[in-house]
Amino acid sequence: MRAVGDVLVDQLDYMRRCGFSAMALRDDQHPEDALRALSFISVRYQPDVEERQALFERRLAADK
Repeated sequence: MRAVGDVLVDQLDYMRRCGFSAMALRDDQHPEDALRALSFISVRYQPDVEERQALFERRLAADK
């Protein structure tokens, strides 16, 4: 799924977590900032399209 239109750097991580695999940035957004934004958050509590388990579930599984 591709996001086009008013795509901002601060939205990219959320879009990826919802299933977007391609994003067309606005002209005033910089690709370098976009790449940094995609790796800014390293641990998330909620599951998403990439990680199917919530953080507490992953921790429980690691403790077994």
